[in-house]
Amino acid sequence: ATPSDGGRSFAASRYKTLYEEMPRVTYAYELQRALHSFVRACASHPTMRVPAPEGDAFFGRLLNEALAAGGVAEILDEAALSRFAVRVWTSQ
Repeated sequence: ATPSDGGRSFAASRYKTLYEEMPRVTYAYELQRALHSFVRACASHPTMRVPAPEGDAFFGRLLNEALAAGGVAEILDEAALSRFAVRVWTSQ
């Protein structure tokens, strides 16, 4: 469904409201910590039941893939950190 036909959209979603209320990430370690926590939470969810070492390995692959594509400079530059976040989120 599209927004023009009354369907769901990110712009009108409750998620967007919550997303906009969250503090912005300034440093790469904040992004990495949040992503690692998210991966661990997903892996330990009863519907997933992925062993912690496998979840951690997946997290490592995500970071390695993003770093290979964007380089270390991307995570050290506050202005470029959002590109790194998108790159990590769309990896694998």
